Amino acid sequence: MTTVVLSELRLDYSDKERAIKNYACYLIDKVRNREIETVKALDILKDICCELDMVSYLFQFYLLYFTKTELLESENQLYMDGVDRSNIDKVIDDYFTTWKINCITNE
Repeated sequence: MTTVVLSELRLDYSDKERAIKNYACYLIDKVRNREIETVKALDILKDICCELDMVSYLFQFYLLYFTKTELLESENQLYMDGVDRSNIDKVIDDYFTTWKINCITNE
């Protein structure tokens, strides 16, 4: 079914890593356009990271997801040094910006 949808949309998925990176950019755009919540996008990317055996290029999304969700429920988190409730959203936004720049320059 996925293959049919991708073909109908004329999306190239022959390079799995590029397709996943493009999907991450798509999710980042959805967050920036306020179409999905940041935590939802991070959750999806965290799941893909896990599905791909903790692939390095998605691992920061994994850490950001658990850092953000832990800070939603607690004052402290154990995943990223120097990140707390006062700066987590900026850390995520900065990473999203860096990710998008790297995706564009590495195409």
